[in-house]
Amino acid sequence: MRPIFARPGRGQRPPRATFPPPVTSSKRRPTLANRSATLSAPPAPCTAWPASATRVQTVDEMTPLDALKVGLVQCLAMIPGTSRSGATIIGGMLMGLSRKAATDFSFFLAIPTLIGAGVYSLYKERALLSAADIPMFAVGLVFSFISAWLCVRWLLRYVSSHDFVPFAWYRIVVGAIALIALTLTR
Repeated sequence: MRPIFARPGRGQRPPRATFPPPVTSSKRRPTLANRSATLSAPPAPCTAWPASATRVQTVDEMTPLDALKVGLVQCLAMIPGTSRSGATIIGGMLMGLSRKAATDFSFFLAIPTLIGAGVYSLYKERALLSAADIPMFAVGLVFSFISAWLCVRWLLRYVSSHDFVPFAWYRIVVGAIALIALTLTR
């Protein structure tokens, strides 16, 4: 089996990219089949990175080109079932960022993404909103901020001293279970 990131040999043509399939409608939802297939796909190399491969140790050392590359890798998350943070963390590590720098930058990239998604969702559902909903939104915002802050803080501490092997196994196990459930229900 040919490695995913291998370059074609002399006289060979590179494989044509046919995945993801073209989306014909903006309302099309990913199916359980393609989500579980993506979940059970072999994860990118995430066990042991050579020390020489990490040239950026902190987010402050990143260049604008590094940021652009990692931001472009984030586009892989448009494939159904692909984790946005997983794509940016592993992509950042492949681009030479340390585990901690890649994880930090992934969370920084999430801020405009989540704000944009929230604003767009509010705009789409503006007819259903009223001023009476403001206290409920305020309480939800405060508690979601606190819980997200605690989870991100824990994850950043975890990532600084552990690798991503448990997350890779989690994806493989959950994807396999979903594929088995899919085949048993048909």
